[in-house]
Amino acid sequence: MDPLRKPDERCDGLPDSAFTAHYVDVPDTENGQLRVPAPGPVTTVPPAGEVFVGREPELVAMHEEWAAVLGGQPRVVWIEGDAGIGKSALIRRFLAQVADGGFVLRADGAEEESALPYGVVGQLAASIRQLDGLPLLAAGPVPDADALAVGSELLRVLGVLQEMNPVVVVIDDFQWIDLPSAQALAFAVRRLRLDQVLVLAAARPREAARLGDAWTRIAADPTRARRLRLTGLGASELGEFALGLGLEPMSRPAIERLREHTSGHPLHARAARGDPTGRAPLRTELTSGPAIPR
Repeated sequence: MDPLRKPDERCDGLPDSAFTAHYVDVPDTENGQLRVPAPGPVTTVPPAGEVFVGREPELVAMHEEWAAVLGGQPRVVWIEGDAGIGKSALIRRFLAQVADGGFVLRADGAEEESALPYGVVGQLAASIRQLDGLPLLAAGPVPDADALAVGSELLRVLGVLQEMNPVVVVIDDFQWIDLPSAQALAFAVRRLRLDQVLVLAAARPREAARLGDAWTRIAADPTRARRLRLTGLGASELGEFALGLGLEPMSRPAIERLREHTSGHPLHARAARGDPTGRAPLRTELTSGPAIPR
């Protein structure tokens, strides 16, 4: 099976921090063939100025779930945390560490599109260039399409792909996905059995309740999912984060004051410097005291 010669073409529907991929044709004995991003290694393109530190327990947990997927156990990793806490960065770091490669399908929820029926399903389908025998996904589900029928086609796609390589489905800002997409995805995920499929869902705490009971039950079921709750960085991690932003080494009291002021929240730590891009010098009241060696 030869990849199409599109060496740096970006998958349709992905944001600027997306993945680059070749495309391959995947035979489907039931429906024809699918044209999808070729399996890994995945190349992630982080946003400018992104600094990643810590999160080792969460990365270990995600690799444990990946190992289960490679053993034929489909899994969901539900990543909760406040806006700007680092959910998307954690997913990018994990994907960059996965050496086995795999098919990556990605979608992002958006508050302004949360009332757009099947908007998220459309993003997932847009990563696949050819959808023989899957009329709803190929044409884009109409607003009144049956969610179970759409979910059935998604299930078929996942089943075909995972027969060749593991599949990672990434949905960021899950709390804002449209309800029909949520229903279709839940239908598909609940019917995965011995499939090599990992679903990474990033959401703000409590806000995903609007999606109904199905996803609440999936995220709470330890036989299907693992829930990760991201909180603020610890003092040593916050000091490393500040260094990554281009600061001089900070004293322990200065780091503790920064942590107390921001609760270790990376986005708030940037704001405390007076520059969300991370380029301005840290305010002097946070840098006094003997410096901690690098």
